[in-house]
Amino acid sequence: MTDTPPEEHRPRKYDLIDLPVEGEGAAPVYHRGKLFIAGFTVFILLIIVVAMFSCGPAQGTILYGICKTYLEQNVAYPETIRPVNVEQYPIATRIYYTSIDAFGQYKMEQIECAYVTDKDNNLQVEKIMINRRRLKNPQIQSVAQRDCRR
Repeated sequence: MTDTPPEEHRPRKYDLIDLPVEGEGAAPVYHRGKLFIAGFTVFILLIIVVAMFSCGPAQGTILYGICKTYLEQNVAYPETIRPVNVEQYPIATRIYYTSIDAFGQYKMEQIECAYVTDKDNNLQVEKIMINRRRLKNPQIQSVAQRDCRR
């Protein structure tokens, strides 16, 4: 027979929780209760941080605001608009969105607004394209007459 103790009496090699502390310089003893409380606290703090950032209002530049306002004023049911993707460039904004039409069908569309600055450094709408079709000039002028200063 061998001199090794049975499996249940052998100390586990890497389990620091069950090792006894004997004198100075011994391996640290971790308590499961403290580890559980620390892990639970980190988990709750993570949930709070995620909730704070996900429940905040959508934020964007003034270029996004002008384009989204024009979109809301020219869609039949603006409460059904859901922005899917927003691409912002230095002089343009492109918004991909879904909306529900009068027949109850979901439509995936896009709007692109391009801007220029005049000699007084005021922001002016250069062109608006909905589904890659450029709007006529009188429709753009009605948007451009609104106060679009930075």
